[in-house]
Amino acid sequence: MTISPKRPPDRQEPESVAIALFKASFDFNRTIRTITIKQVAPDDNCSSMFEIFSRLNSGGVTLKPQEIRMSLFYSPFYDRVIEFNCNETWRKFLGKRDPDLHMNDVEAVVRAFAMREMNNEYKSPMRVFLNRFSEKAKHYETEKNNKITDCFFAIVSLPLWKYF
Repeated sequence: MTISPKRPPDRQEPESVAIALFKASFDFNRTIRTITIKQVAPDDNCSSMFEIFSRLNSGGVTLKPQEIRMSLFYSPFYDRVIEFNCNETWRKFLGKRDPDLHMNDVEAVVRAFAMREMNNEYKSPMRVFLNRFSEKAKHYETEKNNKITDCFFAIVSLPLWKYF
């Protein structure tokens, strides 16, 4: 579709012109190839998925492990963690007003809950331990997430935080 600048203004519909220009900027005749990857073994964690995601990611801006973890294991638990990370008392404790771009502060919260929930299962490296915990947390029921929320807010309401 060619839009002529000589066309009288009263005959052009601004919205339809904008849509036509937008569509013209894409080549809709290309095939989009997709690959579905499912980890079959080992079935106890997503180590292979994490490794594949890390390798695919290596071509562009390299993501940190917590950024990848947020993509692979996103869940209501992580919604809560993001909420916790914005808590004013927590931010003061970290000494940073704004959340970290690479989610290091989010990882600190995840580490704390991972150690609280699975301390007997800890084996290094920490990255693998946090992946296992995140996989488990992905399946938490609302009640479990509510208990975690209560725990976090009970901790940040302790009097010792006033010193930060």
